[in-house]
Amino acid sequence: MSLSRVEVAGGIEFSPREWLRREVLWASLIVPYDLQMKAWLSQAAFQQHNGNVSRRDLFNGQGEDPEAQSMAFLNQGKNIASSISSAILFRIFRTDIDYQTATPPLEIQATAIDKALCALPVNGSTPHLGDVQAYENCTRIAIQVNQTEPGQFGNRRRLLQAARIMTNLASAETASWIKSSEQNGEGSLLALVVPNGGYSRSAGPRVEMLQPIFHQIVVSEPYQALTVDR
Repeated sequence: MSLSRVEVAGGIEFSPREWLRREVLWASLIVPYDLQMKAWLSQAAFQQHNGNVSRRDLFNGQGEDPEAQSMAFLNQGKNIASSISSAILFRIFRTDIDYQTATPPLEIQATAIDKALCALPVNGSTPHLGDVQAYENCTRIAIQVNQTEPGQFGNRRRLLQAARIMTNLASAETASWIKSSEQNGEGSLLALVVPNGGYSRSAGPRVEMLQPIFHQIVVSEPYQALTVDR
């Protein structure tokens, strides 16, 4: 395995899986899954996706500046986590899982991240789509399912299809993200210094309220039980 050139603030070893686990967990707290679904239904999800892409591209356009490259890497990671969060959302939408509680479905999160990292197979019948087509298809599915009664025939299959589309989108992005985290054979690439997963770009009372909950979950036994790569 190639050496990593990513340095996580606080002297923490960079693990793509753990970084994404923390990021996806934080996303589920700061924007609960029911609110994430509202963004899909209002067709705002793609705008949010474009925000992360624009920030990544903006920093990538600043050449070899180490701070800019670190920010590009950070925003690409946040974009991947957003796609994984959407895959999770489609898997649990209108199921018996209570995704509005303070503790999110950690097992589903870990499994979705494993799939995006190709640790588990993704359904080969689901094509890899570009982000525009992926968001168009999943928006259509979200609106269609939301307009029907829970449990209607075919809805579960449609939602699983949307989950696979978003997992494949995340997986395609993850490959280049991990590649950019690797040091070359000469060890000459500049270090990418990033905060740990779960770092919020915003501040305010809500962030301050949720941060202790986030850290309680991270150190909890259920979370720790899923920290080892499977």
